[in-house]
Amino acid sequence: LAKAIGFAGAQSAGMRKQFGSDMKPLQAGLAAKTAVWSMDLACSGFGGNKSVLDGTLGFFSLYGDQERAESRLLEGYGTTWRIVSPGLWFKVYPFCSAAHHAADA
Repeated sequence: LAKAIGFAGAQSAGMRKQFGSDMKPLQAGLAAKTAVWSMDLACSGFGGNKSVLDGTLGFFSLYGDQERAESRLLEGYGTTWRIVSPGLWFKVYPFCSAAHHAADA
């Protein structure tokens, strides 16, 4: 039961507590699956509230600090994204990037 609760928690929030387990890479796959599914729903006209992040019952007020989120949400808007500069960095090895230097040695 505890493992099932841990899996459910990881699927809802992508917790770092799952790093080093089978669940960690699954989190990325589930996030990608959910993103594609969400786009399919949106493109098909499926109904839902468009303002899910802000407001009294929004994500920021339920799981964080609404005022801080509002002040930081547009911080840096219009500047170059980090994916452009300095650019992408690809992992050479299929494990934690902190161990890459040791593998190179």
